[in-house]
Amino acid sequence: MPSPLFDPAVRRQVLLERIKSGQIRGFNALFREIEKAVRGAFGNLDGDLTETTRRALVRFLKGIEKDISREYARQLKLYRKDLEQTAGLYAAAEAGDLEKAIAGAVTLKVPAAKKAIAGAVARPMSHSGETLDEFLNGFAGKEVARVRDTIRRGSVNGLTNQEIIRSIVGTKARKYKDGILATSRRNADAVVRSATQHVASSARQDLWEANADVVQAYEWVSTLDRKTTQLCKSLDGREFELGKGPTPPIHIRCRSTTIAVLSSKYDFLRQGRTRSAEFGPVSGDEDYYGWLKRQPKSVQIEALGPTRAKLFRDGGLTPEEFGKLNLGRNFEPLTLDEMRGLDPEAFERAGLPGD
Repeated sequence: MPSPLFDPAVRRQVLLERIKSGQIRGFNALFREIEKAVRGAFGNLDGDLTETTRRALVRFLKGIEKDISREYARQLKLYRKDLEQTAGLYAAAEAGDLEKAIAGAVTLKVPAAKKAIAGAVARPMSHSGETLDEFLNGFAGKEVARVRDTIRRGSVNGLTNQEIIRSIVGTKARKYKDGILATSRRNADAVVRSATQHVASSARQDLWEANADVVQAYEWVSTLDRKTTQLCKSLDGREFELGKGPTPPIHIRCRSTTIAVLSSKYDFLRQGRTRSAEFGPVSGDEDYYGWLKRQPKSVQIEALGPTRAKLFRDGGLTPEEFGKLNLGRNFEPLTLDEMRGLDPEAFERAGLPGD
C-alpha cells in the first residue's frame, strides 16, 4: 500500500537536487583559483618550460601541485560544512514528516547535525564502498594529478607555455570546454551530486535506526522517467531491513531516494496516495516497471534499449520478475548474456535466442 511518507520524500528529493546545484556553483571559485595558479606559475618562468632542466621541471611540478592541492582542500572544507548542514536538515525534516504522518503519536529521537554528518562519514557509500572522505579526497587527488600530468606531458612533447596553459584552461573560441579543467568541472558536478545524496540518505537512515519502534524498514523510490538507470529501475519499490540494503547513491549522480516503512500498527495511514511520473501522477503502489509496462513501445525502447524492451514486452515476465532478472545478488546490473543464463525460456518466448 502507498506510504503517507511518499509525497514528502519526493518533495525533499526535489529540494535536494536544488541544494546540489547550489553547492556545485560554489565550486566555480575553485576553478577560477586553479586557473589563476596555473597562469601565475607559468608567468614566473623566464622562458618556456621545455627549456628548463629536469630538476627545475620537478620543482615546478611540485610547486604547482602544492598550490592546486591547497585550493581543493580549501573548497572541500567549505563543502563539508555545507554537508553537515544538509545532514542536520534532512534528519530534522524526516523527523517532521514522520511525526506529521503518525499525528505526533510518539516523540522521535533526532540526531543533531554533527552526529548526522558523523554517521554519513562512517557509512560506506553504496556505489563504491568508499567512505565519504575517501570519495572526496580521491576526487581532489585525481584532479590535481590531471593538471600535473598535463603539464609534464606538454613539456615532454615540446609545447610552449601558452600551449600548455590552453590545454589546461581551454580556449575562448571553444568557450573553455576544450581544456582539462572542463573535465574537472564535470567531475566536480558528479562528485557533489553523489556525496550530497549520500549524506541526505545517511541522515534518514540514522533517524530511522534511532526510532526502530516506529520505522521497521525502508523502501527504494526511483524517478519514473526515461533517464532512470537500469539499476534504479530494478530497485524501485523494493523494501529492505534497516541497515541491510543499498541506499542512494547507488551510482554516480543517482536521483533515487528512500522512504520509511512504518511499523504495522500504522497501516491505517496508508491509503489513496499517488506518485509523480513523467507523464502524470500514478498510483503510489506502482513501481518503475509497472509504470513502464503501460507506456508506448517507443518509450520502452528509449528507456531499456531495443533488446531489453522486446524481452520486457514479449518474454512473459511480470514487471516484478523483469526487475529482479536485471540485478545480481549484490544489486549489480546484469548483462543480457547473464540474464539469458538465468532465464533462457524468457528470451525464447521473446524471440531472442542465444547465438
